[in-house]
Amino acid sequence: MKKPESCNHPQGGIALSDALRSLAQPIDLRDQIRELFGLNLMALTELPESCTDISILRSSLNSRLLSDFFTTWLSDKERKQVKSRGGEGFLPQHLRHKWDQYILEEAVQQYGARLLLSDHVMARVWAWARGEEAGSVKLEKLFGKMRHSARIGLGLAKGTITNLHRRAKKPFVAKLALLQLELQHAWPEGRTATESAEKIRQFIAQRIESDPALLTLIANREQLFRFLDDDGKALAFRGEKYSEDALTPTQFCVEWFAWSEKLSTEYARQRLVTKAPSQPGKE
Repeated sequence: MKKPESCNHPQGGIALSDALRSLAQPIDLRDQIRELFGLNLMALTELPESCTDISILRSSLNSRLLSDFFTTWLSDKERKQVKSRGGEGFLPQHLRHKWDQYILEEAVQQYGARLLLSDHVMARVWAWARGEEAGSVKLEKLFGKMRHSARIGLGLAKGTITNLHRRAKKPFVAKLALLQLELQHAWPEGRTATESAEKIRQFIAQRIESDPALLTLIANREQLFRFLDDDGKALAFRGEKYSEDALTPTQFCVEWFAWSEKLSTEYARQRLVTKAPSQPGKE
């Protein structure tokens, strides 16, 4: 991807399409979905130097957080209440305790310091810092977990399997099954195991970028390719000819999650099949 161009800062850290930079130009809907839904927030290592690009990142993160919160933490009644309010304001007062729980128990492990890009998160951080009840405790918990998330990313600490992993497993396995089927049909192969693994990675990259059915994997492609840097994993996902020893999509997903959180495969497998507790107050 090209680096974003900016009249003030030509070396921005995140690449975004020109279409998103100018609303006066026609926008390819598929490209817009790829940029906003699959914006590589998890692969973000430095902020862009363009305020416009930072605004796009902020909008993308706000949308993701609210969508996940509404879908998995709110009852039908609560969703209707929020929808009836309309507008673009923050969550109503009676839902803020639950929103705090979502931030501290789930979102912070997934996004780490990226959460600070969200207006909806910063509104709560501001309230905590201004003396809201239990605010200092929540601040300590938030920044403690952010530090731990950073250490996981640097390979200095282990993560854990959360409800987010459990919810993600089913759609991920479905997309991985489709991808594996296409991979085995095409059967990319080189003269050596290393060449074969590289051809497998190239095929997967091309399919993820071009097939709308694999949209779920776009937002996680950087992490997926780091996992597949291990030639053995790439070859195991494809399997060997005249053999049925390929990793199943479920096995691959479990190993991927375990690797991403620096956990043993068996521990991750057990935690993924553990029934996830219902969210507090969900009807």
